[in-house]
Amino acid sequence: MEQREAAKGSLKIILIAAGSVSVAIGAIGVVLPVLPTTPFLLISAYCFYRSSHRLHRWLTTHQRFGPMIRQVQSGQGLTLRVKLGSLAAAYVLVGTTMVVVDNLHLRIFLSLLLVTKTAFMIRVPTCPSVKQSKLVHE
Repeated sequence: MEQREAAKGSLKIILIAAGSVSVAIGAIGVVLPVLPTTPFLLISAYCFYRSSHRLHRWLTTHQRFGPMIRQVQSGQGLTLRVKLGSLAAAYVLVGTTMVVVDNLHLRIFLSLLLVTKTAFMIRVPTCPSVKQSKLVHE
């Protein structure tokens, strides 16, 4: 019984650590468009849901991250504007880097990141923007 409790405590610590690292990477993804923000925040939400209701509540009610997480978790997805803006920034950054850097391995790595980000954005459902949904319901 005592070992089971210790294992639960260890798992909780691991999930909180993984969620925290994932939030940090997602936050970096807001500034560095090559990194996909949404998947890392969804991983964080899952880890926090399983380990700390306080951290899960903080993340899902966060002013910047909360709406995106709630939209994706509810199955609504992301707005077309968010998807295109994120992809455009990533393509500009990767394109600029590929022109400036003369390292084949880095170019391949960045290309794979860009392909992964593009595939993720295609798979996430597209929801109408707030303005579009207001027009539809009026």
